[in-house]
Amino acid sequence: MVEITQRTIQGRFLFRPCPRLNQIVVGCLAKAQTTTAALSPQTTQLSGAVKVHAVAVLSNHFHRLASFETVEHMARFMNHLKTNLSKEVGRLHDWPGPLFAGRYTSTPISDEPEAQVARLRYVLSQGAKEGLVLSPRDWPGVHCAEALINGEPLRGLWVDRARLLAARQADKDAKERDFTTEGLLS
Repeated sequence: MVEITQRTIQGRFLFRPCPRLNQIVVGCLAKAQTTTAALSPQTTQLSGAVKVHAVAVLSNHFHRLASFETVEHMARFMNHLKTNLSKEVGRLHDWPGPLFAGRYTSTPISDEPEAQVARLRYVLSQGAKEGLVLSPRDWPGVHCAEALINGEPLRGLWVDRARLLAARQADKDAKERDFTTEGLLS
């Protein structure tokens, strides 16, 4: 298990919570989780290569607890996630430049239950520890607290931009909603 953190460029509030941003972030996370290629060329399914345990997205950074079968799975997951978040959040905010400042930070977490619980508590405290909300359940952005309590996945939206672009070359009136699917982060 690792804790992954990433800050936006110049600490800008490009992850300001709103329903559309929340859908984008969860959709990108879910898509990165399901499409991270397995290392074996014969395998097309992840079969547990990536497990996201907890996530909290504040206005200028995110925290994630995740497990990966290999370091390469983590690198592929993060490459997919950062690339697509940059494009989608940039599109949402009309932000032309990079979304992130440098590399993400990944911190290995010991297999000791106490260490894992401590990191989970830290991720769960996001939003409340800064005094932004009274409870993590009140955070209007992407946060796993409610999903963990209710045992339900986070739900987001993924737009297949490649298929949408191809469709718009044939029909300029092709609708984004026809190329949008629900992504579940469990």
